[in-house]
Amino acid sequence: QGGVGKSTMAEYMVQRAVSKNPAKTVPVIITDKVNTIDDVIKTIESAMTDTGEIALINLTISAKSIREPLDRLNALLRAFTKESNPVLVFDNLETFQPSSV
Repeated sequence: QGGVGKSTMAEYMVQRAVSKNPAKTVPVIITDKVNTIDDVIKTIESAMTDTGEIALINLTISAKSIREPLDRLNALLRAFTKESNPVLVFDNLETFQPSSV
């Protein structure tokens, strides 16, 4: 249900994670605008590229050869967590659920 403070809580948790390790923590916000697993992968790849870490940038390129989306996502997240501290926030996902009539 919307309006109960989930996004505010998520923002607080991200701020808390960043304050613990600002140099390594990378917030990755996945909202209702992200409709498919390919969109999730693109969002994560973008966050990895934005770090400027050559290893992560190279991985986003090499991971494109992995055919299965879940395998690609797994490879990306495993590498991301070795180099950084990604904080994945899934926000407004209740909008994906059909409303009951």
